[in-house]
Amino acid sequence: MLRTLNMVAAGNDVPMADGRKKFSRMMLIEDIEEHPDFKALYNIDGGVLERIVKSMKDSGFDESQPVHIWLTEDGHKYLIDGYTRYTASRKAGITSLPVYEHNFKTFDETYKYVLGLQVNRRNLDGDELLRNVAILSKCDFVKKSSGYKADVIAKSLGISKRTAERAISVEKNADEEMRQQIENKELTLSQAYTKLHSQKSISEKTWVRIHDAVSKIAWYVMAEMSDGFTAEQLLADEDFKDALENPEEFEIPENDIKFLTGLGVPEEELRKKYKTGGNKNDSKK
Repeated sequence: MLRTLNMVAAGNDVPMADGRKKFSRMMLIEDIEEHPDFKALYNIDGGVLERIVKSMKDSGFDESQPVHIWLTEDGHKYLIDGYTRYTASRKAGITSLPVYEHNFKTFDETYKYVLGLQVNRRNLDGDELLRNVAILSKCDFVKKSSGYKADVIAKSLGISKRTAERAISVEKNADEEMRQQIENKELTLSQAYTKLHSQKSISEKTWVRIHDAVSKIAWYVMAEMSDGFTAEQLLADEDFKDALENPEEFEIPENDIKFLTGLGVPEEELRKKYKTGGNKNDSKK
């Protein structure tokens, strides 16, 4: 018959596959500290929580599943993994938990470890993904990376580069209302990205203005070159420089209006649609 090894009872004598010895120990639940960054990483499903609470009231805490604690150099005992079990234990009236202790030196080192646990357990999406992206973006190993930040984040979270890029964009630009919609699963990450992208897209009025400005310069260039200007002369022309620097305010010179009209371009359309009447110095020809 197969036998299970109780890590709590075995203490220091639990062998590991690589020859090391690892063990968990019991810790009073009141001594365990919540860490805001790790607590915020993952949502606790209400239905799952209540089922675990009921199970704990009936059978106690499964000691083969210790929670993970980060023992900091300044004496804190932060809970870094196992918030659902920890929360359920408190609701079930359990006073002590089996804990697995880690002596990580930095937050980055701790967070990378927690990510490794979580990425192997679940597919990150929506609010959980945004929370992880927000923390990753502040981590030194991401900020100091010589590569593309989205690549580092994608690899850390086990997602595609495209998903990482979208998550970074949404995390950076979403307002509180959109974040709440994502948290409530009213919007997927992809839908939020599309919505933000459409909001940032150029409006129809702006497109018209751009089209008119480009068309105006095109008419001017056509008139000048048809009237004998070379490309070199045009690039040196002060009117052309003005047109490129401030296309919306640029006025097509009056003599170019007359020239274009002679080519068959309706004068009324030119004067109505584009600013006209500017003076042009023809001394370069």
